[in-house]
Amino acid sequence: MRKVLVAFALILPGLYGCGNDIVNGLQSKITPAEVTLDYGTVFIGETSEKSFKLESEGRVGLQLSLPGGYQLPADFSLTPLKQNVIAGSPANFKIVFAPVGLPGERTFDFDINAPGGTPSKVRIHVRAIAQIRAIQTNPADCLTSAP
Repeated sequence: MRKVLVAFALILPGLYGCGNDIVNGLQSKITPAEVTLDYGTVFIGETSEKSFKLESEGRVGLQLSLPGGYQLPADFSLTPLKQNVIAGSPANFKIVFAPVGLPGERTFDFDINAPGGTPSKVRIHVRAIAQIRAIQTNPADCLTSAP
């Protein structure tokens, strides 16, 4: 009879759920919940990179990744695309902007999923301007030409 009561006491919380304090203690808090990256103006043919860090606070490790099938616009690359984060450790990401094609503003938002984290995704806001150089000269031509 005593074994039955002990087993019942162990199973009952699983059937009806634990208190929020216990469950919240197992989730990882992800900070910041949003990141904004502004590249300003970058000339076509050049690159600019921005890094950002997501912090994981809690007792459970996480896997941070882009949503399945999502790809950043052609001018941008994210590394790493997926990262395992040990509980209490930071995750470092880098986005490179290498403008190609037509000049103009590039703005977009995307999420990095953090299943099991609070929040369960981090929103990334990106803004950049691709521009063509107005004058492209070679200074050597000016210095070596004869009058």
